[in-house]
Amino acid sequence: MCRKGETVSQNPTYAQLKLMLDQERNRRIHAEEQLARKQDEGFKSECESPVESQLQKRIDQALRDSHNRLQTIMETCADAIVVYDADGSVTYLNPAFTELFGWTAEELMGKRIDFVPSSAMDETRKAVLKVINGERLTGFESRRRTRTGKTIDVRIGAAPFLNDDGTLGGMVVNFSDITEHKRMLGELILAKKKAEDASRVKSEFLANMSHEIRTPMNGVIGMTELLIGTGLDPEQLEFANTIRTSGDALLSLINDILDFSKIEAGKLSLEVLSFDLAVTLDTVGDMVAVRAHEKGLEYVTRIEQDVPIHLKGDPGRLRQILVNLAGNAVKFTETGEILVSAAVEEYRGDCVKIRFSVTDTGIGIPEEKLGCLFDSFSQVDSSTTRKYGGTGLGLTISRNLAQMMGGDIGVSSEEGRGSLFWFTAEFVRQENVPKPKSSNFDLADTTVLIVDDNKTNRAVMKAQLTVWGCLTDQAASGPEALQKLEMAATSGTPYDVAVLDMQMPEMDGKTLGMRIKADPLIRQTPLIMMTSMGERGDAKMFEQIGFAAYLSKPVKMTKLRACLARVCDTETGDIKNEPGRIITQYSLAEANGQQHHILLAEDNRINQKVAVKTLSKMGYTADVAANGLEALTALKTGKYDLVLMDCQMPEMDGYEAVRQIREACAGVQNTKIPVIAMTAHAIDGAKQECLRAGMDDYISKPVKPNILAAILEKWLGKASGQG
Repeated sequence: MCRKGETVSQNPTYAQLKLMLDQERNRRIHAEEQLARKQDEGFKSECESPVESQLQKRIDQALRDSHNRLQTIMETCADAIVVYDADGSVTYLNPAFTELFGWTAEELMGKRIDFVPSSAMDETRKAVLKVINGERLTGFESRRRTRTGKTIDVRIGAAPFLNDDGTLGGMVVNFSDITEHKRMLGELILAKKKAEDASRVKSEFLANMSHEIRTPMNGVIGMTELLIGTGLDPEQLEFANTIRTSGDALLSLINDILDFSKIEAGKLSLEVLSFDLAVTLDTVGDMVAVRAHEKGLEYVTRIEQDVPIHLKGDPGRLRQILVNLAGNAVKFTETGEILVSAAVEEYRGDCVKIRFSVTDTGIGIPEEKLGCLFDSFSQVDSSTTRKYGGTGLGLTISRNLAQMMGGDIGVSSEEGRGSLFWFTAEFVRQENVPKPKSSNFDLADTTVLIVDDNKTNRAVMKAQLTVWGCLTDQAASGPEALQKLEMAATSGTPYDVAVLDMQMPEMDGKTLGMRIKADPLIRQTPLIMMTSMGERGDAKMFEQIGFAAYLSKPVKMTKLRACLARVCDTETGDIKNEPGRIITQYSLAEANGQQHHILLAEDNRINQKVAVKTLSKMGYTADVAANGLEALTALKTGKYDLVLMDCQMPEMDGYEAVRQIREACAGVQNTKIPVIAMTAHAIDGAKQECLRAGMDDYISKPVKPNILAAILEKWLGKASGQG
């Protein structure tokens, strides 16, 4: 029985009508066949008359029962039902039809109904033809007029019924009033459009605000970085560091607000790019270690040996989580160390789930506060915000990113002793990736003495040196190092090189180096100084003592390998260290960059100065173009190894410029030149837009020198490797 609340798409009215009609026909046919059979068999006697009479009564009763059932269904159904004969005249309509359209059975019986608006005439004619041809109509939406002339929206179902001879007897049609449903749907569509328009306006506003804020911030932070490296007195250095710290805090706040806004809107997305995990972790170290070292903390990165380095995923979002967790670790730690590590959680086909951990020796977190730590705007308590700052959004964003990357996030902590934050993420492994040129350095069987009071530092360096084929020994203090150096020299197997940490109790690295160079037995041992507390002029001082190399922590493994190769004279490349000149990260950068010429396309004069000076300090030369047209002109006549391209410029923006470069319609010499986008747009999709336009990589403003250096090393290393 059809009841209110049943969906029209199920068409219970037609199903039951057809069932009843079929049952009625079958019973009638069966009864008539029985009667005919008995007559044919010659039952003509008077005793057979009661049988015929009884059979006829059964047939009549079956017909009455069937009629009553059909009548009940039709009369009580909430849908409006009308039955037409083969000529289209009304033979029946139910009360619901009268209620919906206004006509009574007496008014329409034997007549045709004229209630189809002209706008719905064509579609109705096509639908009727389908039913006449035997098709069943369901879910057909159209419009009809009521007796009062009001037009309503209806959902229509129709089915034909046949005569005994198989000809069309007519059709049964039902109507559901969907006027209110359509009205609400229209309102929803309008509301959705308004919401989408509002979201688009909001996104455009955020994009413009991001650009307007980041452009001057690039000048402030960039110039401050350059200012810090100009030999300021202690008070001036303190002022400059305060500006840099404040700028970094403001930038972090902007990033958190933008990302949280994207998360709330469901528009935070991930990229799938090929990347080097070791390079990504080095970049995290570049961004965080300076603050750690300013507080006297050790910053250590450890990648377990079974972790695949060449992956596919979103390195930017991975770096974002690590920078947030490591930055928090530095913020809440006053003494000790920060350890960032990566280990395999599980392999699944070509995919690998990696577990990243950030361990600190900081203030720790009370157990009762751990449960809400990843909630929005959550801090341990209000005093935390006052003392350490922050929005409380970083961990919420990190949780969402980890989950988007197929992983999870968690924390274990002991108040007063430190915390361990971890998260997992899934990546696709890349096989058969060509090794970079620097991997040709042969360090096999090179004997290295590692001198460091920090056990974690020693373990990490030993593991890496072992991978390179080095033979290692360790000393936890200056006196122990002197003893081992003397024993090795006396036995005729002196160490090929000793790597010294600067900050050690009892005897620091500087004093140890002076003692070594003063001892005729071991003075020939090449020394490499690694320090997290370097100051301007230190390299010159260590050169005078006799050190072969001076590196600031955290040291990228590629730089350490190149340094060891040059110190031990095992480098197979073309570049050699100048006699008497101490090896530093700057000299390594100069050696890498001295043959590279960069074109900078940037319209903002302050940002031009910042970029050119920063590139110069890295050992690169650069020319400036103020817009896309000037960049194309320069690329026609000049030979460049890479382009740094601002996206928003007058006359021709960066997107159009790179399109013309790639399409070879601008007459540039090298259509495959690496083009790196530099943009103040940090909204979701900005990077994808740059890559779609033809750019090779992306860096957002304000541009951090260490991030820029990593990008340049990545692409110029590729260029030189290809040559």
